[in-house]
Amino acid sequence: MFASLAVATALAAQPAAQTAVDFNAPVNIRASVAAADLSGPHAVITLVEEGTGRRFIAEGLHSLAVKRMGFDGGRLVGQTVGFEGLRYLGGAACVSDCRVKVRSLTFPDGTKVFLGVSRPAATAPASTISR
Repeated sequence: MFASLAVATALAAQPAAQTAVDFNAPVNIRASVAAADLSGPHAVITLVEEGTGRRFIAEGLHSLAVKRMGFDGGRLVGQTVGFEGLRYLGGAACVSDCRVKVRSLTFPDGTKVFLGVSRPAATAPASTISR
């Protein structure tokens, strides 16, 4: 009984993963990484957009996949990155906290890392991330 209660509590603490993204609602910003949580089932990166201060909570690949690529939360925090992602379907217009799905991060040296959602190249919009 105690084990099932502990599992239920741990599952309730994780944010629910939304899966349907709106390919017509791209998000392309320059932002500072405020936090990176790789302890849950999916990597969750909190970004603060330059200029507006708007906060984006971005969900990416499975945490283990991100760790295998050599990332850890401590290395990402404080970096200014180009962020490319998509809004979730049915999501309300975001004013302060926006939940989005990660596609890629571009680092100041120009390195681009894909961390999430993709779609066929024939229908993908051109990226507007600047280096």
